[in-house]
Amino acid sequence: MANCVLLTSRRKCFALSQTNTFSFSRSKLQVSPVRSLIHTFKRSLSNNAENLSARNTMEAWYINEYGSNDVLQHGRLPLPSLRTPTDILVRVHSASVNPIDYRMRSGYGESLLNLWRKLENVKEFPLVLGRDFSGEVVKTGRLARRFRKGDQVWGTPSVIAVGTHGQFVVASQDEMSIKPFNWTHSEAASLPYVACTVWTALASRAGLKPENSHDKHVLVLGGSGGIGNFAIQLLKAWGAFVTTTCATDAVELVTGLGADHVIDYSAADMMEQLESLGSFDVVLDPFGGDVGEQYTSLLCKWKGAIYVTLAPPLLSKTDEYGTGLGLLSAGQYLTSSALQKAFCSGSLVSWGFFSPNGAALDYIRSLCQSGMIKPVIQEEFPFSKTNEAYVKLESGHARGKIVVNMISDESS
Repeated sequence: MANCVLLTSRRKCFALSQTNTFSFSRSKLQVSPVRSLIHTFKRSLSNNAENLSARNTMEAWYINEYGSNDVLQHGRLPLPSLRTPTDILVRVHSASVNPIDYRMRSGYGESLLNLWRKLENVKEFPLVLGRDFSGEVVKTGRLARRFRKGDQVWGTPSVIAVGTHGQFVVASQDEMSIKPFNWTHSEAASLPYVACTVWTALASRAGLKPENSHDKHVLVLGGSGGIGNFAIQLLKAWGAFVTTTCATDAVELVTGLGADHVIDYSAADMMEQLESLGSFDVVLDPFGGDVGEQYTSLLCKWKGAIYVTLAPPLLSKTDEYGTGLGLLSAGQYLTSSALQKAFCSGSLVSWGFFSPNGAALDYIRSLCQSGMIKPVIQEEFPFSKTNEAYVKLESGHARGKIVVNMISDESS
């Protein structure tokens, strides 16, 4: 009987043991999927956060201080936001590097530009440089009705806005245009800044237009640079007679753009050669200072001829002396001996400043599509080597534009 009770007890213990084992195993089976779901949920949240961060930021080249090319940084910055109802967000396919970019990197115009930034409530740093872009419309403000999502556009934003050396840029609808359909993004990105700057000089300041340019003689200094090669082509499209200066190894380039006379500026008798061609109705000077002032003597006498400089001393003087004294010093430029001679002979002197102009780009697009204006690109760089593009341009001897491609397989 005792044996029977013992056996029964052992059976109960075994049964209890089996029951507990099963219960424990079932508990493990129930807990494991829950932990897996929690892990999957956390990973999903992390991925969503990363995706959200990626959607709200962009890769860009920027500076946090002024200086040499060493201050350029490559990293992620917040996506530029639409500030007004007519703003448009553009995904940049290609941009270009202009002399204004490395000059601003070094602090050029800091005084006046910061005053402007303060009025517009725009932060100084981080500062993304770059003025030209060609790309695709991503988002439009509620009153930006000229363009739709997906449109291929080119343009140039305000000088205090976030620049184009990033994956995205915001510009007003009035600062851009549909890009030429027969130009790639790389080609289109080479033009807007110089086109708008030259338009200000020749159309707004000098008063030239297709209807009145056929009897005009125009001297374009530095014909091989971005400003020069576009100015030559625009003037020839309008029927003007164009003379330009350039280095020896650029003569063939500017002659191919249509210049009627090309003078090597390294020649000892350069001024004599220019004087032998007669006087000019317009002198376009991208350089300013003493370099350009010597050419005012070549203007036509008492015919309303005009000398337009695209490098007036306004920004440099305010950088040197501050806003008040700088403006006064810049004004004294107009009383310099060289410019007095221009005034005394019935000629005019004007300062030309860059200004975004979507309407001008609309018109220029038609010239590009007809083949009357062609892109002149010296070299292209991938976005990852934008800093090298700055070094290339800053070394001088420009032969067209330096382009940066954000999208390596860009083909349209």
